[in-house]
Amino acid sequence: GPHITQYPEQVKRIAKLEQGLGLHGITHRTEKFYASPAAALAEMKRDQAILKKVTGVSSTLIRTPYGSKPYLTKSFRDKLLSEDFNLWDWNVDSEDWKYKEDSGKIYNSVMNQVHKLKNTKVNPVILMHDQKATLKVLPRILDSLKKEGYQFEIITREMEPLNFWKDIR
Repeated sequence: GPHITQYPEQVKRIAKLEQGLGLHGITHRTEKFYASPAAALAEMKRDQAILKKVTGVSSTLIRTPYGSKPYLTKSFRDKLLSEDFNLWDWNVDSEDWKYKEDSGKIYNSVMNQVHKLKNTKVNPVILMHDQKATLKVLPRILDSLKKEGYQFEIITREMEPLNFWKDIR
């Protein structure tokens, strides 16, 4: 929510290019977002309303703050998913939240985890954040993955969601 209003032109561009938009909530504070199922739902609905106001489009794709485990228990998931939201997590953590200034470590973290997944034939879903070191290394990651034969897809409502709870609603 706050980033949508802070960077409306970039969000409009993403929407116009149909590159995929999802929701992440408003506060990113566990004590607020996870205060109750109703609090989590209110944040996602507010986020959705802000996105709609800025871009004219809606999204039901959500990634909850800090991922869905352990906080997004069944009562939370029941509340959110009954309102047609679609829960996604990740299976590759770029660790850019930890290596805020070290794009080399972010690159190594992503590539090592992707290579481990390759043997399992599971498609990687990579967690990244909007910060300078990630932006700096993203072209290198994309280029390396392309060279290894990976293709990139926009997460859509029609896909089976990947989340820590294996809740495919």
